[in-house]
Amino acid sequence: MKIIHCADLHLDSKLAGLSHNKAIARRQELTDTFRSLAAQAAENKIDAVVIAGDLFDDRFASARTKNEVADILAGCGSVHFYLLAGNHDGGFDEAFVKRLPPNAHIFAKNGVTRFDLNEVSFFGAEGESLSPALLESIEMEPSRFNVLVTHADLAAKSSYGGLDLRLLRDKPVDYVALGHIHRPYLTRAGRGHAAYSGCLECRGFDEPGEHGFYLLKTHLAADDPNRIIFVPFTRRVCYEINLDVSDAGSRTELVEKLKSALSGVRPDDMLSLTLTGEAVEGLDAETALAPFLESNFYAVRIKNKTKIKIEPDKYADDVSLKAEFVRTAMQAGLDDETLRDVLKYGFNAVSYTHLRAHETLAHLVC
Repeated sequence: MKIIHCADLHLDSKLAGLSHNKAIARRQELTDTFRSLAAQAAENKIDAVVIAGDLFDDRFASARTKNEVADILAGCGSVHFYLLAGNHDGGFDEAFVKRLPPNAHIFAKNGVTRFDLNEVSFFGAEGESLSPALLESIEMEPSRFNVLVTHADLAAKSSYGGLDLRLLRDKPVDYVALGHIHRPYLTRAGRGHAAYSGCLECRGFDEPGEHGFYLLKTHLAADDPNRIIFVPFTRRVCYEINLDVSDAGSRTELVEKLKSALSGVRPDDMLSLTLTGEAVEGLDAETALAPFLESNFYAVRIKNKTKIKIEPDKYADDVSLKAEFVRTAMQAGLDDETLRDVLKYGFNAVSYTHLRAHETLAHLVC
């Protein structure tokens, strides 16, 4: 049999990190990605799709999206879908359950639910109800391929559903399909493996890297590298890029440095950019790069950790307000970090750029 394991789709998430219009569009993209997964499962003769929790983000999930999901499942009648609720699902409401087609199977909210499909047995238990005693009570037949589905942390103790994989050492479990952690992870468990598939799509800048699902082929041996394969499936990837601006003396040089750092990043992707290093006076790296970033990427977050480059000799004999300010700050006995902040905000003030009201020069220097 061929099984797809995915989790943490969080359909209808609020997506607070995006603008209003992009959040609306991105929410539909999340649903469309699930539609594509289901369609490809049917096309490639996948026997089962396991969704290990948090199919919806229940606080925001609309009836329209839930109906759309039910229609997607109904349109793939040759594929069996096994749905487990997670900590964000809050359980599946009655209206959604009534719309589900016969090829959709829901694990009960409490205890352990078992479904059999050909030679595979699926055992589902929500993370909050997963106790050592409950694990011990699960009866698995050694002659079958046994899949445990749960939404939990891999920890003996957790604020939400802790699973200690050591408790499965003597169980004939072949695969543990996990949800709750949003990055893919694979490890040994029982007589096979345990895996977090991660979320199917990134929802914000805190979910960087490739996302997708695991494809499990039950007919292959446990040590066969092709038995469990991670399949990247996300429409947009969020990249984390660090850029040292120290050697850039102009906006053009900054943009060229950034272009070199962005090798392999697609224009329609999301970018979390951290600026570091020493910025020359008068060159605000964040402001200088903004037009290029906004016109080349779907969404961008900038963390500006640059420090201003201190060049005291430049102002030693200069007669100007700026030079007098630099000399005063240099003689104030400030530590290096505070001095750089003083100069940064001071230069911004002299240049008529923004200065936070609560961070006045008098407050910083004194």
